[in-house]
Amino acid sequence: MISRLKQIPSPNSLIMFEASARHLSFTRAAVELNLSQAAISKQIANLEQRLGHLLFVRQHRSLRLSSEGKLLYQAVASGLGQIADAVEQLNSPSAIKTVTVAATTAFAQMWLLPKLGRFIQQHPNIDLRILTSENHLGGVDEDADIAIKYGDNTWSKTESTYLLSGDIYPVCSPAMAEQHQLSHLSQLTQVPLIDLDDNQWRWVKWQDWLIDQHSPLKGLRTSIEFNNIPMLYSAAEAGQGMALGWSEFVEDLISTKRLVAPFNERLRIPKPWGYYILMEPSDQRSEHINQVKQWILKEAP
Repeated sequence: MISRLKQIPSPNSLIMFEASARHLSFTRAAVELNLSQAAISKQIANLEQRLGHLLFVRQHRSLRLSSEGKLLYQAVASGLGQIADAVEQLNSPSAIKTVTVAATTAFAQMWLLPKLGRFIQQHPNIDLRILTSENHLGGVDEDADIAIKYGDNTWSKTESTYLLSGDIYPVCSPAMAEQHQLSHLSQLTQVPLIDLDDNQWRWVKWQDWLIDQHSPLKGLRTSIEFNNIPMLYSAAEAGQGMALGWSEFVEDLISTKRLVAPFNERLRIPKPWGYYILMEPSDQRSEHINQVKQWILKEAP
């Protein structure tokens, strides 16, 4: 491909050829391109010499394309037209822009997804691409414009903006809460507990939460463990046990009464821990990327 590209004449000579062929006049091409007629004639002659073919049949006070000229004109006119269309679309204020946001599966499914309808209404000219990634430790994921990650804001060489940090509290299905008349932590011994396995990064488990609440652990039983947060809450919604709900994940489930929070106790995650918007440092960031960032910030409580 590279060797073939080297055979292509200069863009300036092709632009002058296209204008001359379209007008069938060096003079009108010169006026359009704000050049002299002599400059156009010289460029066309050089182009013909390089290609080894006459592109125009020069007649008294008129021009017409040779067969070789017609072949080249069709290709050049088509190529320049496509380039002009692409540039026009890129420069158009109404052009569709794509922004890629990387987030964990849980955050994307349980926090971003319920809000996307508002984004589409507010930003019809931006296509939002969601890239799921379970990489908590690194900075902005490859191929992403924005990453949303949980941590203590120690990412290096990354522009970070604090987003949110919610409460953690027990949640279960409305049927389970009603069946056991749940209202006090001591009743946790009456229900099975659902937990996330130890491999889940920086997840508060039942043992951690109960120690923070100064609540006894004796008599409690964990019936199921998952390594996937959406599955954890699906199991709780199905009445299979009580899970620890992170407010940023269960707010939609609670507002639609698929889950309830029967107890008043809460564990508040202190700063600097929380979710952050991460971006690569840049002095010339695209405006549509900044618009997505500002929308995400406005959606946070």
